[in-house]
Amino acid sequence: MKELYLYARSLNAIFWQRVVESTTVSENSLGIFRWIFGLFLLFFSPAHASLISEAPSAFFDPPYLSLANLLGQFPPRPFFLILDIVILTSLLFLTIGIKSRWFSAMMLICWIISSDFATAFGKIDHGIMPQAVLFCMIFTNWGCYYALIPDRRLSPAVPQKSLALLSVILAFGFFTAGYEKALKWVDLDFSTSGFFSWFYRGYFDLGRDKLLAPAVFPCQSGFLNLPIMALLSLNSRHLSCY
Repeated sequence: MKELYLYARSLNAIFWQRVVESTTVSENSLGIFRWIFGLFLLFFSPAHASLISEAPSAFFDPPYLSLANLLGQFPPRPFFLILDIVILTSLLFLTIGIKSRWFSAMMLICWIISSDFATAFGKIDHGIMPQAVLFCMIFTNWGCYYALIPDRRLSPAVPQKSLALLSVILAFGFFTAGYEKALKWVDLDFSTSGFFSWFYRGYFDLGRDKLLAPAVFPCQSGFLNLPIMALLSLNSRHLSCY
């Protein structure tokens, strides 16, 4: 049993060592990433908690393991307004580099509280990845470069472990999100398209029409449908033989 434990421990150490080696980046690049990440969140603002207060109390149906269960109902509107103000202020300060580590933590706490009440409608969403990025970046030196008031530098070992953890979280998230889709989409049935059945609903019903989403429409009659066109062509030739 002891040998098995030591073997598993050595495998775990090798795994994390390889992850750390493959995710090590220069610290000044993290400062640039902080600007990009902050501007991205400012454009797709996470501060929407004030909209929750407009929902009827009959919609309050939080999960069992939820902070919202401690209150039993939606808090008043000023509570959510304060959350939005703190989130936006913290996001602005961490972007321009004013004590980014402290404001990252402050924003993360308020964002988690806001997201918890957003799931009180009975729907569990999957927007946790930006929060995971923010959590891991707290333990890096991304606030030490290109910042107005730089953070205190941490020892190099701490940021390396934090970036390694973030890479594993992202890889696991993509795997769990893509596994179920791959089972339904990659079925070699060229007469259907699981991608378009997902894309159309998100575009027209859920408002997922940003970035390169409009570019999908010109492609749907082009190279994306070549397998279907080839299959139909073969079927028509086959039928013409009879």
